[in-house]
Amino acid sequence: RIRLRTPGPGGGRTAWQLCAVMKLGHRRISRALDGHESIKAGTRRLGEGEVLSHHSVGIDGSKTHVDLAEACEPQRQLADLVAARRTLVEARESLDEASEEYGDEAKDLMKPSIESLQQGITGLDANIVALIQSDRGLVRRSEIIQSVPGCGPETAAVLCAEMPELGTIGHPQAAALAGVVPSDWDSGKSRGTRRRRGGRRHVRNALYAAATLAIRCNPDLKTLHERLCAEGKPFKVAIVATMRKLVRLLNTLLHQNREWQPKAPARDAGRD
Repeated sequence: RIRLRTPGPGGGRTAWQLCAVMKLGHRRISRALDGHESIKAGTRRLGEGEVLSHHSVGIDGSKTHVDLAEACEPQRQLADLVAARRTLVEARESLDEASEEYGDEAKDLMKPSIESLQQGITGLDANIVALIQSDRGLVRRSEIIQSVPGCGPETAAVLCAEMPELGTIGHPQAAALAGVVPSDWDSGKSRGTRRRRGGRRHVRNALYAAATLAIRCNPDLKTLHERLCAEGKPFKVAIVATMRKLVRLLNTLLHQNREWQPKAPARDAGRD
């Protein structure tokens, strides 16, 4: 029997590392992971094992062979760099908030530590860019993601590192992994408010930041968000729906290996 303990939501990186090191059958590991850090897709629980299986069902229903044991080393290195950067950013923000509560003398003593953390973040940013540029696959994925208005280099790095399945799975799986699927909250005859549950927290945070920019500069997502707000939907409901559409858009673009293009303006009816 295989017992796995996954420290984070989804456990994708841990499973990948185990597959790469142990070289075991993925189905055996998938069965061990299935239901452990599972997430919900609609009303059906979607286990991590469904994504880590031998075949991944794409948008068009086709099955693609995905061998996680042969995952590229640059992608795993990128995941480590992104996680390290996130740790330094959280530490810097914590010191910034703490320094505001102290006097000038304490602020002066904390300033070198904050500057050192910022230098580390800058160095990791350079390493992340260099690592992406060293791999043709990561370069192409990053270009496609950044072609969508609202998605910048940080969003592209997080999605490339923490959601490598994007573009090889169906829309329901992609939305569930990102944690932007509303789940039922019912009991007997009681019907509760739909709530978002599960998914990969860091991916969801990156999508949230991208969606808040996209509702101002992406015409399609802006239209969706404005329509939902006009219907009286709360901001959180509207922004999660925007994030879900953004995931579907990125999943489609990566699956088709093409960059985002703005829609051509409609021709006037009176013109020849």
